[in-house]
Amino acid sequence: MRREEELAQRYLVSLRLGQVIYEPEPNLPPDFLIDGTVAVEVRRLNQNEITQSGDRRGLEETHIPFTMRFKKLLSSLGPPRNGMSWFVTYRIQRPLTPWEGLRPMVKECLLTFLENPLAEPIQVDDNLEIGFYTASNPHPTAFVLGGGSDGDSGGSVVHEMLKNLRLCVAEKTLRIAPHRYKYSTWWLLLVDYIGHGLGEYDQQMLIEHWDVEHDWDKIIIVSPLKPCSRIRIEADDSPALIFCRAPLEPPPFCTQRHLRLSPIKNTTSKNYFYSLASFRSPSGKQILNNLMTAMWRP
Repeated sequence: MRREEELAQRYLVSLRLGQVIYEPEPNLPPDFLIDGTVAVEVRRLNQNEITQSGDRRGLEETHIPFTMRFKKLLSSLGPPRNGMSWFVTYRIQRPLTPWEGLRPMVKECLLTFLENPLAEPIQVDDNLEIGFYTASNPHPTAFVLGGGSDGDSGGSVVHEMLKNLRLCVAEKTLRIAPHRYKYSTWWLLLVDYIGHGLGEYDQQMLIEHWDVEHDWDKIIIVSPLKPCSRIRIEADDSPALIFCRAPLEPPPFCTQRHLRLSPIKNTTSKNYFYSLASFRSPSGKQILNNLMTAMWRP
């Protein structure tokens, strides 16, 4: 089982929709079958670079460790000052300075910004630039990861995700075509090695620019950093995005007091987007489980 399939299995099991079977027919679609009725195909959503030796290497092999360390550093700098939080974005190019040398430079730039917050990009070194955007509401920390871009990817994260989503959807649609008749419901689950779990800003941009035509019942994009984040949702988590052909009706027990469920309809592609953002209730975990069970039933 490939790494992306392991992550997908963890995610699907966490939905608690029934037994999750890996490759019900060996080496044939689907990759997983849920409760005998929902077929799920899995693919890694990624880009590649050519190394000095001529080998191909996924850009995520550099990007993921950087994102995790950068996010941890942002969180370590404490609560907001003057009641204001900031979304921090970054742009990287290779070769990246090793984190041991990069971390003190980034920290110094962030602390300097807190003393004199000017919403202008800061060039940390030749291959790293960070930017700042005012958050509409204060967060538990002064800095919140808002997203990033990879200069070696040939464009912004959102642009590259859309470009590769078109390829992935087309590839997988062709692959399952001879097997489509076997099951009435098909999902495509993509493990995101481009955005690595989008920040709020990039998430909104992806929704606004979504133009990928498809006939899957659901396209799910999950983060490789927290594939089961829907179980343990925290204020700074990047939740899964769910793209559906038809609107999902929130169950009657779902109220604004308990959680924020944001359906946004994109008029171009006629898809509905759901971003499970947070829950606020002593019984929030049970409510969340009930909600997701109701939503995910085909």
